[in-house]
Amino acid sequence: MLTVVFDTVIFLRALINPHGIWGRMVFRHAGRYRLIMPEPIRYEIIEVLSRPELTRKFRTLAGMDRTAILSLLDRAENVDVIEIAPIS
Repeated sequence: MLTVVFDTVIFLRALINPHGIWGRMVFRHAGRYRLIMPEPIRYEIIEVLSRPELTRKFRTLAGMDRTAILSLLDRAENVDVIEIAPIS
């Protein structure tokens, strides 16, 4: 089974357009891969979803069930992130 990590941008694109390529990958094909997600990405997703400028721009985000989103994030396997050296 394939193991994937979706960053915040990919996850938000899936929420904004569940019928697009990323929405299909995140929601429809979830049984084809094992999703892992570090805590910093979980927190970032939750923080970004609460930004009023995004909920005004993307009405689909404003009407989303936050409990369902948190449930989806909870299904992902948690991994610890080691420090990664910055690369320029």
